[in-house]
Amino acid sequence: MTPKFLDPLIIEAKAPNTWILAKEFSYVTLALGKPAKITVPEGFENDLASIPRLLAWAFPVNGRHRWAAVIHDWLYSNGGEIEGLRLTRKQCDQIFLEGMETMGVGRVKRSLMFRGVRAGGMFSW
Repeated sequence: MTPKFLDPLIIEAKAPNTWILAKEFSYVTLALGKPAKITVPEGFENDLASIPRLLAWAFPVNGRHRWAAVIHDWLYSNGGEIEGLRLTRKQCDQIFLEGMETMGVGRVKRSLMFRGVRAGGMFSW
């Protein structure tokens, strides 16, 4: 088994930097050592990716990483709780990294984005 997104990502713009999930969205991760399903409910509001303005030219909000970013935002918003488990921030960040790889985000870009959430994610956790 490999990690995989089970649904298409269907989002609608609500306001600048605010997107709404128009349909439930699920992902199966292997980052926890065994398969675990993460389901983001329809109606979830997020920013796709919290990219500092100075880096937006290199890391657009709406790139291939957005699938992983929606899962990551959901995990952060609910304290890392899935299937009765309470994940650590590090585990949530690992799922983000895995999701980006699943979507074909290049090694350098996903490494930099992962380091960014590790460094700055504590403020949102």
